[in-house]
Amino acid sequence: MRSPETPAPAPAHSLRGVRRALLAGVGAVYTLAFLSLAVQLCGLVGERGILPNAAWFRALAARGDVGFVDVPSMCWGDGCSDAALLALAWVGAAAGVLLATGVLPWLAAFVCFAAYLSLLGAGQLFLGYQWDGLLLETGFLTLLLAPPFALGPRSAAWRSEPPRVAIWLFRWLLFRLVWSSGVVKLASGDATWWNLTALSFHYETQPLPFWTSWWMHQLPLGMQRAMTFGSLAGELLLPLGYWWPRRLRHFAAAGTVALMLGIAATGNYGFFNLLTIVLCLSLLDDDALLPRPWRAPAGPPAPRGQAGTVLAVGLLLALLSVPPLVLAFDRGSPWRDPLIGAYRLQRGFHLVGSYGLFAVMTTERPELAVEGTRDGETWHAYVFGWKPGDPQRPPRFAGPHMPRLDWQLWFAALEGAERVRWLRYFAARLLEPSPEVLALLEHDPFAGEAPRAVRVRVDDYRFTDIATRRATGAWWQVVPGRIAFELHRGEIAPR
Repeated sequence: MRSPETPAPAPAHSLRGVRRALLAGVGAVYTLAFLSLAVQLCGLVGERGILPNAAWFRALAARGDVGFVDVPSMCWGDGCSDAALLALAWVGAAAGVLLATGVLPWLAAFVCFAAYLSLLGAGQLFLGYQWDGLLLETGFLTLLLAPPFALGPRSAAWRSEPPRVAIWLFRWLLFRLVWSSGVVKLASGDATWWNLTALSFHYETQPLPFWTSWWMHQLPLGMQRAMTFGSLAGELLLPLGYWWPRRLRHFAAAGTVALMLGIAATGNYGFFNLLTIVLCLSLLDDDALLPRPWRAPAGPPAPRGQAGTVLAVGLLLALLSVPPLVLAFDRGSPWRDPLIGAYRLQRGFHLVGSYGLFAVMTTERPELAVEGTRDGETWHAYVFGWKPGDPQRPPRFAGPHMPRLDWQLWFAALEGAERVRWLRYFAARLLEPSPEVLALLEHDPFAGEAPRAVRVRVDDYRFTDIATRRATGAWWQVVPGRIAFELHRGEIAPR
C-alpha cells in the first residue's frame, strides 16, 4: 500500500485524439496520392502508355526468377487494362476518404495499402520514389493503429486507447526518415554538405523548382551556408528529441514541421512533406493536440488481442529496420547477413524502407527539351506542365500533385539521355501519337497529329540574377546544348 507521503503517479495523457488525427492524415495523403495517379497512369503505364505494364509483367514472368513476393501486384499475368488501373486508383481514393473520416478504418486502410502496392508494382520507375515506399510503410503501420472493429466515427471501438507500441512505431519511422536523411549527406562525403554550400546549388538544381526557389537562390552565400547548417541540424539533432521528455519532444515535432514547410515552400515534392508532417503527430498527445473542450481523460487500454498482435508485429518491424541504419557503418558483424536477408524478403511489400534524400548534391542542371517536326527543318517544343522549359515562364507550384513524367525527365537528364531507354519509348508514343501520353503534357504543338520526327536536346539551365530578370523578364538563362537522339516515324523504339 502506498504511503501518504508517496506522490501519486501522473495520469497518462490520452492518445485517442492522436490516433484519430494520424488515421485522418494518412487517409488524406492516400486520397491525394491516388487522385494524382489517376490522371497519369494511363499515359505512364497504360495500354498505350510509355511503359505498358502488361509488357512489364510478361517480361518478369519470362525471367522465371521474379515472382509475386518480389513485385506484389494485382496486375500479374496479362497486366492491368487502363480501366483496371483507373479502378485501383479511384477505389483507393474512396478508401482514403473512408479512412480519413473514420468509417470502417481498418478495412479502408487495408484497401488503400493493397491498391497502392498493386499500382506501385505496375508503375515501374514512375512509382519508384522514396515517398511511395514511405506511404506504404506508413499505411502498414496504420493497419496496426486502426481499431479493427470500428464501423463509423462514433463506434465504441474508438473509446479505448490505441496500442502505445503502434504510436511508437510511427515515431520510429519518423526518426529513421529524418535522421537517415541527414546521415547519408555526411556519410557520402559530398563536399557541398561538408563545406555548407549545398543549398547554394539546391534551389536551382532540384527536380522541379517553384518560383520561390529563384528568390532563395539569390540570397548571399553566407545565408546559404547558415541555412545548410540549419538543415543538417534539423535532420541530425531534432530527431534525437523525438525520444526526449514530453515538452522537448513537442519542440522537436514543431521543428520538423517547420523544416518540412520550408522544403514544401521552395520545391515540388508531391505528398512527401505532408506525409512527414502527419508522422509528426505521433510525437504529440491529446492535451497538446486538441483544444481544451475536446480533451478527454485516458480511456481503457486497447483490447488485449490487438495489443498483443501489435507488440509482436512491432518487434519484428523494429528488428527489420535495423539493417538500413547500420549498413553504412558495419562491415562484418556475424548477425548482419541474416538480418539483411530478412530485410530483403519483405522489401517488395515495403513494410520497412531505407531513406535518405539528396545524399550527393547536384551542382549543374542539364535540362531535356523534347521537340517535333513535320517538315524536318522547323522544330517545335512540346510543353510540359511543371519542368523548366520557356525561360520566361516562372517555375510553377504543383502542390501535393506528383507530376511523375516531369520528375523522371530530371533523372534522365542526369543519367544521360542517350542511355535512357524509356525516353525512346516516350518519343515513339509521341510519333504515333498516343492521346494518353499527350495528356501528360501541357501543350502538343501538333494538336494531336503525328509529327515526322521527334528529338531530345540537352540544354544547360541556370537561374538568372535579379538584374537580368528585371531587364529581360527571364527566370532562366539557357545555353543550348547537343542533340541526344532523334527518332523518325516508322522507326521502332527498342522494347
